[in-house]
Amino acid sequence: MNPSVKARHIMKIDKPLIIVFENEEEVQTHLYPGERSYQQYGILVADLVRHAANAFKVHENHIWNGWIRNAIIKRVLLWKSNSTNSAP
Repeated sequence: MNPSVKARHIMKIDKPLIIVFENEEEVQTHLYPGERSYQQYGILVADLVRHAANAFKVHENHIWNGWIRNAIIKRVLLWKSNSTNSAP
């Protein structure tokens, strides 16, 4: 085995919280809240943003104020556009 390739370990996930994967160029997200509240999931999302910032070597505020803010604005505009177009 190539020494630069890390060995992979098979892991069984008994209690998933969030599973995200790409399927035919579409991102699929599945939440498994169980007994958790939406506040606890909010903390989980914030932690995920922190990990994304570390992975891309940017400050987490860059993600909150850039990527997430822009994505929310686009979704709101799309929602407004769709609700206006479907009005009688």
